[in-house]
Amino acid sequence: MRAQVVQAGSSSTRCSEAQPYSRARGFTLVDVLVTMTVIAILIGILLPSLSSVRETAHQIVCRSNVRQLAIGIAMYAEANADSIPRTGTIPVLNGPNNQNSSYNTLTLRFGGTQGTIQGWDGLGLLYAEEYTAAPKVYYCPSHTGEHPYRAFAEAWATDGVTIAGNFQYRGQGPTGNASQPMTNRIDRIRPSGAIVADGLRSQSEFNHKIGANVMRADISVSWFNDSARSVSSGLAKDSEYPTESQIQEAWNDLDNPASH
Repeated sequence: MRAQVVQAGSSSTRCSEAQPYSRARGFTLVDVLVTMTVIAILIGILLPSLSSVRETAHQIVCRSNVRQLAIGIAMYAEANADSIPRTGTIPVLNGPNNQNSSYNTLTLRFGGTQGTIQGWDGLGLLYAEEYTAAPKVYYCPSHTGEHPYRAFAEAWATDGVTIAGNFQYRGQGPTGNASQPMTNRIDRIRPSGAIVADGLRSQSEFNHKIGANVMRADISVSWFNDSARSVSSGLAKDSEYPTESQIQEAWNDLDNPASH
């Protein structure tokens, strides 16, 4: 059989023909700008959500801290004839002419020669008597004022140095009895009466801005909604000195959560 000869250079074997050349297309300046714009929009959408999640987590940690303080107060009262921790900032618990400095109950220990109050006071007695022995319990992770934990971390290990926390202590509570409107006996305080809350000395010390974790006389801890800022706006501005009337009005609001 005669073999078929394929001629060199035929169309079936020709490899030398130039193939079409295609250049890879790169990013243009417009592409980069569009991409950056999209990323910026996404970040703008996500940041508030991330901030909200972080604040919610801080509220939960803060509520846990207040709950531990509530347990410490209950244990203290049980060992002290139902009396909650004393505070030298409220020298007289009864009477309409009571003069006090209850805005100072953020202070856990008074050092040096600060008036007539010396040593552990108020909630600080829970630490001194080992009912609540962890220093960080006295601080809220949402705090933006001048009393973060890091400002006092070394003071906790040093005697005679002033220590302040982030929670306001009332030192007493309303009874509902006109003849004895306030008492430091937890068994006589109205169950809904607020005893511990986020700082009330100034607006920056009201830790969560839109509300507060509150411990009541029945040892419960609940969230007080202040999204309308009716409580926080009534507190002293950071440039102002707090007054007793501002503190008392805030406590009165916290006593009545149903009104908010």
